[in-house]
Amino acid sequence: MTLSDAEQGAQVVVYSESGEQQVAAGPAVGRGNRWRHQIAVAPFGPNGELELAEVLTPHIGGIAGFYRMDGDPLNLVAQQDSVTSHSVVSRNFDMGLAGDLDGDGQPELVVFDQPFREVVASCRTPDGVAVAWRAAVGGKAVTNSASVESGAGISLGAGRDDGVLRIWLATWTLGTPFNRPLEICLVKTPPSAPTWGPCQHRRHHWAQVPRFLGRCGRKPAFRSPSRPRRGRCPEGRC
Repeated sequence: MTLSDAEQGAQVVVYSESGEQQVAAGPAVGRGNRWRHQIAVAPFGPNGELELAEVLTPHIGGIAGFYRMDGDPLNLVAQQDSVTSHSVVSRNFDMGLAGDLDGDGQPELVVFDQPFREVVASCRTPDGVAVAWRAAVGGKAVTNSASVESGAGISLGAGRDDGVLRIWLATWTLGTPFNRPLEICLVKTPPSAPTWGPCQHRRHHWAQVPRFLGRCGRKPAFRSPSRPRRGRCPEGRC
């Protein structure tokens, strides 16, 4: 978990399964109002060692860090700069994930570059960290990242600020993820024309939906938090 401190900033600590005993602790940032975003614990190490991945200060020059437990201390073993996993004031805390998306047997840390224009996948090496692959978003990513595993591998998806859900299908050959053209799924059209594309029945963030339309774009989703809408839309899907 992450402990905050007004003077020293965030610090990652590890507790026992019961939560009663602190097992290990990493270094504090050393300055107040500084955050560490924990992403995942996985066998990131070059030889499959279990490591914790985080992004330090994702809003100001985010730095991906990999930590390994060595007795009581949680030691930093590798870093990579110029990445991010969270947008300031956003409630999306899952813009980073871990998984073996290129099929080489070693999991990658999957986050974004600082402008949120590219997906950046990093893997551990004996010398530190290397970029395993990158994928263009085609705009600015504004949603959590999502992954789905299938027989072909792991597919990845993220929503953009223009209302488009970009999906990278898992059709890679070994070491080359997403070896086919990127698939774009239209979520909504601009507010001036509230019609819906092929993904009209997916969930939408309320602030991005014109006039709080239902998922099919026909009926208001609600009147107010205390007065939910009644009835169903003509299609019977909302």
